[in-house]
Amino acid sequence: MSRVKLVAENDFIAVEDLNIKGLARTNLAKSILDVAWGKFITILEAVAAKCGVWFVKVNPYGTTQDCSGCGVEVPKDLSIRTHECPKCGLEIDRDINASINILERGLKAVGHIATACGGLQSWATRHVDVDSLVMSDEAGSPKTRVGEAPPIPQG
Repeated sequence: MSRVKLVAENDFIAVEDLNIKGLARTNLAKSILDVAWGKFITILEAVAAKCGVWFVKVNPYGTTQDCSGCGVEVPKDLSIRTHECPKCGLEIDRDINASINILERGLKAVGHIATACGGLQSWATRHVDVDSLVMSDEAGSPKTRVGEAPPIPQG
């Protein structure tokens, strides 16, 4: 998805404030550098500002480990692609769990109280239709992951 399309289709964008230089020195270096992630985020932020779209960088610590349903930490290796919470029973794709956590942190950063009801179910898990989310591979082709609906036909 292009930066312009992301901005045009959203009123609010939250991303992890990743230490790109630090990640470039790890075993993730090739992935991070191949997609020029830092440059993408910089341009996305500029396009969002130009179009009047909220853009927030959030602390990435725990976004994949914390349960988006109840907040408990669920440690897992990078190879584990499904988030399964032993406390609340939430079972979804690891990346969707992280994206819900990123969204909630971003909303909190701009003053939107994401969990005002105080229940176990968070604002994002009540308002984000995770079945409609489609992940893409490096080439931008839709793909299905555990816990997701099949890709939406493009065109």
